Amino acid sequence: MHKDLKARIQGLSENDKKMLLHRLKAAYPTKPRTSDSAGSKKIVAYIQEKVNFDLDHFKNHLKEVLPNYMVPTAYRLVKSIPLLPNGKVDKKAIREIGTEPDKAYTPSSGPKNEQQKKLIAIWEEVLNISPISIHDNFFEIGGDSILSIQIVAKARKQGIKISPDQLFDYQTIEALGHIIPPPEFATIASELIKIWEEVLNFKPIHEEDNFFEIGGDSILSIQIIARARKAGIIMAPTDFFEHQTIAEQVLFLSNKGPKTLNQVLEAPIGKIPLTPIQYWFFEAHKNAPSYWSQGVKINRLPHVSREHFRIVVDSLIRLHSALRLKFYRASDNVWQAEVLANLETKAFEYHDLSSVKTADVKESVGKLIEDTGKSLTIEKGTLFKAIYCHIGSKEENICVFIAHHLVVDAVSWQILLNDFKDQLQAVLNNEEPIGLPAPTGIETVAQKMNELAFSKELLEQETFWREQSFGRKSIPTDHKYHLPLLEEHVQCLEFELEEAHTKRLMTKANLAFNTTSDELLIVALTEVLCSWSKTEHLWFGLERHGRDLFADKTLDMSSTVGWLTAYFPVKLRNHGTGFDEKTKYIKDKLRNIIPKGAQYGLLKYLKRAKVDSIPEYSPEIVFNFLGKQNSASQIAKNSEFITENLRSPKSERNYLFEINTMIQDDVLKVKWEFSLKAHRKETVLELTKKYKTELIALIDFCSNQQNSQYTTSDFPDVQLNQDDLDELLNSLE
Repeated sequence: MHKDLKARIQGLSENDKKMLLHRLKAAYPTKPRTSDSAGSKKIVAYIQEKVNFDLDHFKNHLKEVLPNYMVPTAYRLVKSIPLLPNGKVDKKAIREIGTEPDKAYTPSSGPKNEQQKKLIAIWEEVLNISPISIHDNFFEIGGDSILSIQIVAKARKQGIKISPDQLFDYQTIEALGHIIPPPEFATIASELIKIWEEVLNFKPIHEEDNFFEIGGDSILSIQIIARARKAGIIMAPTDFFEHQTIAEQVLFLSNKGPKTLNQVLEAPIGKIPLTPIQYWFFEAHKNAPSYWSQGVKINRLPHVSREHFRIVVDSLIRLHSALRLKFYRASDNVWQAEVLANLETKAFEYHDLSSVKTADVKESVGKLIEDTGKSLTIEKGTLFKAIYCHIGSKEENICVFIAHHLVVDAVSWQILLNDFKDQLQAVLNNEEPIGLPAPTGIETVAQKMNELAFSKELLEQETFWREQSFGRKSIPTDHKYHLPLLEEHVQCLEFELEEAHTKRLMTKANLAFNTTSDELLIVALTEVLCSWSKTEHLWFGLERHGRDLFADKTLDMSSTVGWLTAYFPVKLRNHGTGFDEKTKYIKDKLRNIIPKGAQYGLLKYLKRAKVDSIPEYSPEIVFNFLGKQNSASQIAKNSEFITENLRSPKSERNYLFEINTMIQDDVLKVKWEFSLKAHRKETVLELTKKYKTELIALIDFCSNQQNSQYTTSDFPDVQLNQDDLDELLNSLE
């Protein structure tokens, strides 16, 4: 290993060294172990014995400071370590000393539970020695790779799930107990498999499947966490990223222990702070702030009485405090938010369309949607409407939810539809509405955001954003224009990616450089727009769901309804000459800035008095990846997201392109919005074609890579540059 690299690694703290070793082992392909006991590889410690040397104490010390897989499996006490003339260890001579166990096997303690008792019986049968203690090292008492496979097979027949790799990493029965969940957690595994299959919409799913390798993404993880929560399984978004298989999650939960949930309580009422994205909205939309909504239409609604539908809607209003928000100007002309009481929110509407001709039903429902969007007034509240359209016997009924964007986002709609499904099923079964676990309310989230904005934790982020270069690099336009542009001039072009390429985008293509789907989407987009603009870099406005803001897990926002989107600028360069260089650069750049992205809004809007040096800048290109839209339930399959006629034609936008992407019905859908005041339709149509072509080429390139390549962002806990990392990885080959 190069001296400089060795010195840098030696300079790391002990915790950083252990983290580096752990991450390298997880990332780097494990070499096949030899298939015969004579060739089994072991780590052997040769120790030059001193007076009063305590071998047991030394072993325990190594177990504390080293990862399990680095702890020696055998120890040899020698009078002296053989050296070469240059002072280095004589490896050939030391190997001749041998690797036999340092002392005869002696039992130390018996099993502490039924699981350990079963494992001891299996070890004694396979190794043909008795008695065996829970502290005995498998390889020190005669175990090898072949015998480990027998151990694993017999353990599984007893309902104890371990793998050969785990036996190599955790070499005593006591150590295995820390990574094998108790039997009572088997039901949790079954419940999680059921939830994963519903959200990802395919089966079978196994406990060892990696969520992000089988099509999962951050938004789908939020859905899983929310549904698990209803089943009493409590996880935070960060837990999901740290434990990416069901087996790992069950083990994590078993170590964490049970947690109880509070049932639905009356949410607090009264004034609450605005969230950063709400501040952004009021700064950007002054012409018609009340007329900026979105909605969901559910076709073929199961037959339900008018009163039962009202009960379901009331339960949603009671459960989610954001649906009871109103906004008003205070005496200082600054916008304020307030949570109203349940009875002050009149969300339910019933419309009898049974006399309308079948051919005219769609038009009538469309008119209702438009009129409802126009009728919302943010100062009065009731910014959520649930419209029950009774069609009569000729067709199944229709339900429409309309909500002002100030109170919902894309993730909120998934939560609401899922809660609506559960509550509707309850009333259809003549049961009372389900007592769902009380989610974290918007009032709590907003308050915690304001506390975080003024915390010491954000001081470093404040410096980071001040140092960013926000120099404008405008993209070409066909017409002279003035900001803001208006919605009445906005058009949208769409394209889809075929199912085969979409599947690879979500799975195989990401293995080449350890990327995510949205990172590859941005790589291709950056290439197309920089080439078209004839510039090396562009500024993007990126949107994220924002529900992972609290990295310390103090706040669970997986079931929170509200507008929590994180929006922040990022400067991206068209770096390198090939897909490999471009992908690595974009990936590392995004992973450096995205964790800070949610804090940008806190600093810019909630702490504005102290960070007025953060430049005012509005990126010309807005990009959002909405993830995979789940349609597993019948209600979700019959639902369609609607925005048409729900925004004022006079509403402002301060950017030129808005590009929204999502996975729906197993295909990638791209919507590219632009203003005719700035660009001709033909110009944008050509850009969408180039984007699709570039994206397909990138997916094919990544999918055809034979080996995975890693970058510094894969090891964020240690300070290595790319050259150091490449050298370190090469030394492991």
